[in-house]
Amino acid sequence: MTTDGPTPDGLVPEDPRDVGLPPANLDIEEVEPTHELANEARSRLRADGFTDDEIDDWAREFGANEGAGDVEEFIAWIRAREQ
Repeated sequence: MTTDGPTPDGLVPEDPRDVGLPPANLDIEEVEPTHELANEARSRLRADGFTDDEIDDWAREFGANEGAGDVEEFIAWIRAREQ
């Protein structure tokens, strides 16, 4: 999904693959915390124009690359990858 520019969070709704990140492979222990983070950030990212698939993909990337974190760290991480 695309918009005319960055959202209030400074994000561009796109998939991690659109910024060159390969699909993430998670260990089984990383799956549930990743789902929880995606769900915590979902309403905010949806308001920014992200689809559920994009949110889930970004959460998997974050979990694989950063491990645990909160919604603010997750959003900042996405913003940094998009730039």
